[in-house]
Amino acid sequence: MCFIQTGALDGERNLKPKMAIKQVEDNLTEIITGNSLLVEVHCKQPPNASLHEFDAELKLVHADKQDPFIDLDLK
Repeated sequence: MCFIQTGALDGERNLKPKMAIKQVEDNLTEIITGNSLLVEVHCKQPPNASLHEFDAELKLVHADKQDPFIDLDLK
């Protein structure tokens, strides 16, 4: 879990919690070292100014296989 400060963007002072998805959490060591696993993120819409919209998908690519796409959202 991490906390994001967005005060410069939206004026809110509270920290917003963000959680890693389970598949990323389970493979964190391989992702950090970059030896046997790549992470691909595909944004489904072009960049925009909205802080309340995010639509993308993530795929973990192992040396010997590819996982299916995982939907991502603001959380």
